[in-house]
Amino acid sequence: MSRIALAGNPNVGKTTLFNSLTGMRQSVGNWPGVTVEKKEGSYYHNGVDIQVTDLPGSYTLGARTIDEKVCRDYLLNSSPDVVVIVSDALNLERSLYFLIQMMELRSRIVLVINSMDEAKRNQWAIDKGELEKRLGIPIVFTTAIHSEGISDLKQKIDIMVNIPNHQLRPFALQYSEPVEQWIETAQKEILQTPSLKSYRARWVSIKWLEGDPEVKRQLEQEGIQTRLPVFQKEVSQTIVKERYAFIRGVLQQAVQSGKSSIWSINDALDHVFTHKFLGIPIFIAFLYMIFELTFVVAEPLMVLLEKSFEQLAGWVSLSSWKPMIQSFVSDGLIGGVGGVLVFLPNIFVLFIFMGILEETGYFPRAAFVVDRMMVRLRLSGRSFMSMILGFGCSVPAIMSTRSIESRRERIVTILSIPFVSCSARLPVYTIFVAALFPRNPGMVLAGIYAASVAVTALVAYFLNKFLYKGKTSPLIMEMPRYRLPHIRNIMIYMWSKGKHFLQKAGTIILVATMIIWVLTFFPAGGEVENSYAAMLGRSIQPMFQPLGFDWQATTALIFGLSAKEVVISTLATLYGVGEEAQTLSITLQNHFSPIVALSFLFFVMAYVPCFATLVVIKNEAGCWHWSLVSFVMSVGLAYILALLIRVFGGIGS
Repeated sequence: MSRIALAGNPNVGKTTLFNSLTGMRQSVGNWPGVTVEKKEGSYYHNGVDIQVTDLPGSYTLGARTIDEKVCRDYLLNSSPDVVVIVSDALNLERSLYFLIQMMELRSRIVLVINSMDEAKRNQWAIDKGELEKRLGIPIVFTTAIHSEGISDLKQKIDIMVNIPNHQLRPFALQYSEPVEQWIETAQKEILQTPSLKSYRARWVSIKWLEGDPEVKRQLEQEGIQTRLPVFQKEVSQTIVKERYAFIRGVLQQAVQSGKSSIWSINDALDHVFTHKFLGIPIFIAFLYMIFELTFVVAEPLMVLLEKSFEQLAGWVSLSSWKPMIQSFVSDGLIGGVGGVLVFLPNIFVLFIFMGILEETGYFPRAAFVVDRMMVRLRLSGRSFMSMILGFGCSVPAIMSTRSIESRRERIVTILSIPFVSCSARLPVYTIFVAALFPRNPGMVLAGIYAASVAVTALVAYFLNKFLYKGKTSPLIMEMPRYRLPHIRNIMIYMWSKGKHFLQKAGTIILVATMIIWVLTFFPAGGEVENSYAAMLGRSIQPMFQPLGFDWQATTALIFGLSAKEVVISTLATLYGVGEEAQTLSITLQNHFSPIVALSFLFFVMAYVPCFATLVVIKNEAGCWHWSLVSFVMSVGLAYILALLIRVFGGIGS
């Protein structure tokens, strides 16, 4: 088995190349100790299993960001057999700068020049033979989105894996004489240190001259730093300039650029999508279409799944099993699994449309457009994109924060997302608003969503102000070229993102539903009034007495921790709607005044969406501490909001 690593700048088609190599034979996880996404896959070539690791996009090996640190640590500690550097045919200068750093570290390298279709379309001519001669490594032309050049790449990787070490020629860019003298001085000390012999002494010396903090720290631990002479800071700038001078010399001989139009299609689209005044309305229109289409497209599948589970539960109820077993299978197992699977079409359809926006290159533009507003909350456009996903479901929204580089911003966004009104809360809003506010239901519903946005913004602001002492979070990102989406990549994107809902949320909701069944069935054999659920509700109800909630409403809120849809079904069960042939709407009118109902809705709006959200917060933030903070903060804020509405609403009534 051989191991290869894909590395390169962001937005060069590295992930697309990874998908072309591995197909669906891939897994997604986290790198140890961080929440940066780790993608691994495999393919077979000439009877050999090739393991592929997709490293985070990086511009340098300086380890100044989480992505760069993950990339460099893997290359230094895991020692893949071959490193494949993926570059952009229309932006080779910057890609080759990363390549030079990699060549100073390792010898078994294959350079992939991707997006050759765009290069030809723009009349760019790249002399592969000249590049190979000047760089001394094999080069492959690819168009990864159409899987062109993949066979050639696999062949070049196979050749590079089997080259004997003595035939490899280490790359050594010759810097100016003063720089070379500094490198030679450092090399003498490094070569005499046993713990550093596994690294290239020249590479360590260059990183020392560049002021790399990790290298300087290690040299200090070994006692070498004190024996090395003090050099001027301009040396690092000289190294950068001389690298670019070498790269420009290579490209001048090997690349002939095409004619670039003054006003390209890419520029025209950017002028519209990132316009100061048009950008926001266009973005809102896109979001509206996504959420509208998500429910329109998914509704038939949802209805089909719902009816299937209803029929399955009906078959169980007609079986000859004992009543307790029937109830457990029908209400506990089938109800729990069905409650998750019914919403799977929404999740997957949503990620299909999100994948289209990401494949086309629009998402970075959207983040740029809203960044100016988010700066006031001391967040960036990346946080806003995650919060928008929260209107669908908090679980994938929190998982999407993996793209946020700053841990501070990521934690603040994770803690703020639960206050965004997810789609699971909408059934609760709809039934209560229709029953208690029949004259102006639209205005009340709009007010609840507006309040949700306001609470989310305030939480983010105060978390930044007090928890992180108001540090700002600048947005620095590259705008990739617009591209037509590829169906295969969108399907892989949909599955890699959507399957987390099954793996993490599904299990939690299933277990929670089974617990609810136990509490409502025992000890009276299905008599809710005498069940453990009723006992639990009556014991906690005094805490909610100031809000005007009875024990049924209190119990529904507790069960609502499993999933917000459970609130409605719990109220219907506990109020015995079916037994007295009353509609739930009339029952709510008999048990809730408009002020108490509004207080209840604001509590539902603000307190933690579900158990699955708490689990995902733990997984993404790295510990249960942040899940506890989210739970306490959301429940506390929900209680305060509900109490304020109850008190001030009561004064006015």
